[in-house]
Parts: sequence; structure tokens; C-alpha cells
Amino acid sequence: MLREFSHTTRAADLAALSSDDPFDILIIGGGITGVGAARDAALRGYRVALVDKGDFASGTSSKSTKLVHGGLRYLEHYEFSLVFEAQKERRVLLDYASHLVRPQPLFFPVYKGGKYTFPKMIAGMWAYDVLSLFRNVKRHKMFRGADKVEAAMPGLRNEGLVGAANYYDANTHDARLTLANAQQARDAQAAQFPYVSVLGLNKDEQGRVSGAHVRDELSGDEFDIHARIVINATGPWADQIIAMADPSHEPRMSPSKGVHIVIPKQRLPLNGKDALYVEAPQDGRPVFLIPWDYVTIIGTTDTFYDGDLDHVPVTDEDVSYLLEIANHIFPDAHLTEADVQSSWAGVRPLVKDSGATDEGSTSREHSIWEQPVGLVTIAGGKLTTYRVMAEQVVDVAISKLQERFGIPERKAADTEHMPLPGAEYPLPATNSSTLPNDVWKHLVQDYGVYAKDIARRAEESPPLAERIVPNLPYIWSELEHAIIYEMALTPSDFLARRTWLIYDAPHRGQEVLDELVHRMGNVMGWNDQRRAVERQRYLDEIGILAGN
Repeated sequence: MLREFSHTTRAADLAALSSDDPFDILIIGGGITGVGAARDAALRGYRVALVDKGDFASGTSSKSTKLVHGGLRYLEHYEFSLVFEAQKERRVLLDYASHLVRPQPLFFPVYKGGKYTFPKMIAGMWAYDVLSLFRNVKRHKMFRGADKVEAAMPGLRNEGLVGAANYYDANTHDARLTLANAQQARDAQAAQFPYVSVLGLNKDEQGRVSGAHVRDELSGDEFDIHARIVINATGPWADQIIAMADPSHEPRMSPSKGVHIVIPKQRLPLNGKDALYVEAPQDGRPVFLIPWDYVTIIGTTDTFYDGDLDHVPVTDEDVSYLLEIANHIFPDAHLTEADVQSSWAGVRPLVKDSGATDEGSTSREHSIWEQPVGLVTIAGGKLTTYRVMAEQVVDVAISKLQERFGIPERKAADTEHMPLPGAEYPLPATNSSTLPNDVWKHLVQDYGVYAKDIARRAEESPPLAERIVPNLPYIWSELEHAIIYEMALTPSDFLARRTWLIYDAPHRGQEVLDELVHRMGNVMGWNDQRRAVERQRYLDEIGILAGN
């Protein structure tokens, strides 16, 4: 059963802050690694606080390709340990976050003159299956010859088509996966403060980092949060946090921008179930075309980025690059910029690799280091392996707690075999509600076993069963659930991350923005000025996230 996780619990936790009772660990960063670390440390019994200047997953963790994958592409760089680890973690998520992480078949066409020959692809597929210990959803299949490929995926460019591989990874709603970790961290007593910015890092008499001076972005209040160890899990922002305590810090991050575009599903002739993994004709880098509910996602780019990390643009060049790939692989699609329903840009937190020749060859493995004393940073890695990354950075923090403060090490949490909220029980197999089947399917996929609670609330109050946007499965009952149990504090939180209306809705959620502001304001006690601020916050979100 979910515990309340709302603006009320946030306010209570803020009121309970005390300089006389420091946290064992303060985590900066509410992305998947940060909340994963909060979950892990709190489940071990440590006192944990987490801050983020925005919403959970409002940075890189909601800007992914929505795939939990074993890293097929890393085989060419001989990163076998990374592939093995990713395959294992994919299986963990398929088992213990079954509503949010679902099997995704992928189709990989092979062309003459491409990077991968057909024999090389066969070898790669067998290596992929072996590294999964043959525990993937299904074993791969090979299609030899253009006729067999076209029968499986009609519409593909057939010039030079040699064959194709068909294999499995998984897809996920990345923001909701992050949220599920935050919910379980809260259940384990972690205090979590979205919309709290770090203005500076504090140090004790020994010169060790001992907490942070922060500002509540919703109230404007400034205060200190005291902690024995601080974990920096801010991804691309890691260098900025370190520099607060060590002005001489030499940057270690090598941010890489990834752009995705979203087009209506009917505009691209995918076969209805398989995602496509293709080589970009411009540079040979891998790009995915992924069916997702009512749309198709195309991405991603991979270019070094040294601009404003809080305002990552989607440029005309980014869009043209991805459209060119789609039109190359599907010659009859004739996609144009007018077909782009929305888009997003994110920055990968890659650590500098002196041996890398380009962005794509930079290692996705993570690094953990302490600099200065008291500040432990984790950077790099990938969405799929977040649980291991979280466990490892908590291990490092705990060793510092024991060494410097005599706090005994506590038993590790078995997060490998622990269901995330929504997957505690088998998912409902049939629609037991009075809601339409498309609504019920959506609720189960996003909320798992708690779909029944949302449906029950809608049945008890028929207005809550109404669709938020016509022809889409989102209903108003989800907003109440998000406010009470998912710490949705702004319309942006709900439209861009608790749901996917920013991408699915024809007008990116603007058509319901006023009603949403009205409903949230009534619950949270907003005056007219605050309502105007929150309305504009979402319009700004569209401008950044959707690339307007």
C-alpha cells in the first residue's frame, strides 16, 4: 500500500530539519541514480535527505530513448562486462518493475556496405544471448534475404538489403521509473525535496563537506541541510557542484547532447510491435525508431555539448538529421518537419575518456570519486544499470561514515529482488473496472497494481473518470493520485513526467492547462499570482522540453 507522498509530506519534512540532528547522507540530484541511492541507503536504515532544483527526473532521466537495453552496440568496443551487467539489470527490472519495464522486440536490418556484415551480426546476436545467460525474453532470430525481411517489416528500403536480426530488449517510462524509486525511498523514511536548489556547500572545522546551503524554489526560503556525507548525483551538473567546494576543480564531464523527435504513429510504417535499430546514413551511428502508444519516437543524436545545461535546445539541424534517417530507411514515408509532433533534448553525463575518438565511442561506464573530502560524486553510466550504480555509491558513502564518524555498517538492502511500487503483486490480467479498456490498459502500464485504486476513485466520482484530453486514455483521477502519492507539485510535473501528455496530446497539454492549474490550485491553496506562475512554468517547459 502506498504511503502519502505529497506537498504535505514535503512541508513536514522541511519543518523537521535541524542542525542538531544531521542526516547521515545528503544526496544532490533527483534523477534515477540519485533516487536509486536514496532508496538503497534508506532501506539500509541510514538517515537520508535528497534535494533537486527541479522535479524528480526533470533532467537527463526523463530525456532518454525510453529503452532498458543490454547495450548491443557496446560489443563492438569489447565492453563485455558492461553488456553482461546491463543484461542482468534488464532482467531485474523486467521481473520487479513489470508494469514500467516491458519487453521490446527490436529489428536490426543489415545492408551491404554498412558497419555490420551479416556474419558479424550473427556472431553479435549469439554473443548477446550468451551474455544474458540465455535469459532474455526470447532468443534472437535471423532473416536472410530481402524478401524475408520485407515480409517481417514492410516498407524498409530494399536497396542493398542483405538480411536482419530480431532480438529483445525492453522499454520503459523513464520518469515514472525514477518516481517509483523515490516512492520506495520515502517508504523507507528518506526525506526528499524536489524544487530545492543548492546554492553552496558547507564545510565543518576539519574542512570536510558537511551539507549544503539551499533555496526552496517554491517559497523562496533559504536554509542549511546538515549531513555527514554528501553524494553528488547530478549527472551533467556534477562539475558545477564540485566547484562549489573546490574552485580549482578541473572539469571531468564530457556532456553529450541527445535529441529525440516524436511523430504520429500513422506517419511511419513500422509493423506495430518491433522497434528499429538502424545505422544513420550520414555517419553510421545507431538510431532507434520506437513505437510508443500513439506516437513513434526517433532518436537519438550524439554530439558534444558545452551550452546551458538547463536549456538544451532542439535545433533545426537535429530535427533534419533524424528525419533524414527515417526517410532513408523508409523511402516512401516522406516525413517533413510538419510531421514532428514534439521533441526533446537531454544531456548524457559522460565522464571524459582520453581514448575516445568521438561522442559515440566515449565509455558509458560510471565513475565514483571523492573530491573534496566529504563530497562523493558518481557520474557516467546508463539508465539500465542505475541500481548497481546506486548501490556502489552508497557503499562508498557508508565506508566514509564508518571511517570518520564510527557509524557501524548496516546490512545491505536486497534491491535486486525487491519489487518497486506497482509491481508488488501480479499485474491485473483483466479489466475489473467500469472504465474503457484503453484507459484500463494505460492505468495498469503506468501504475501497476495501483490501477485499481485510481479506477475505484473514478467510479466513486464519475467526473474523475472523464478523459483529460479526448481520444487519449488519461483521466482526471490520475491527477488526484499524482498529488497525493507522487508528489506532483506543479502542472509541469503532471503533464510532462507523471503522464506523457506533453508528447501525446495534440497541443502538448496546453488545451487542458487552465483546467489543470485550477484543479491543482484548489488543492494546494494557490492564489492568482501563484496560478499564473505555474501556468507559465509549463509553457516554459514546452519551450525547453518540446523544442519550441
